[in-house]
Amino acid sequence: MSLPLELSDEFLRGIYNPNDPIPTQHLNEYVVSQNVEEVKYNDKLLAAIKESEGKLKETQSPAARPLTPEEAMIVDEQIGIMLTALIETKERIGRIKTHIDNKAIEKNVAFSLDIDNKLALRRAVRIMFGNRTNTITYSMYKEALEAKRTLEKQEANDYVKGL
Repeated sequence: MSLPLELSDEFLRGIYNPNDPIPTQHLNEYVVSQNVEEVKYNDKLLAAIKESEGKLKETQSPAARPLTPEEAMIVDEQIGIMLTALIETKERIGRIKTHIDNKAIEKNVAFSLDIDNKLALRRAVRIMFGNRTNTITYSMYKEALEAKRTLEKQEANDYVKGL
């Protein structure tokens, strides 16, 4: 609800007359006191910000700064040592796998598996190995694992490519 234009003009003239003197003394006191309060608040705020920045710098890792040439050489040496250890570990794992495979093939390790009630598994064995059997040898097991690994890699590649 708005006032009629004539009434609103009268109302405004009653509140503010441009010819009236502005009480600057009281106004300045308010502004000064307000500024003092703001300054105190801002000082506290700035102190808190500086304190939090100091704590942040304390928690930052030293890796945030550039490495010196000596530190870079030490890091390179450590990376080389870790890569060498990684290669040796992979080779050791490979030798162990080969040893296990040779022992299993040598002793003709086989697993007896009742798949009479498992239609999907019977079908998979027949497709994978070409015949129906209830016994899976170690070599058949390894072949199935390799096929699974290949399918998973292919599926992952297809997923990455967006197919």
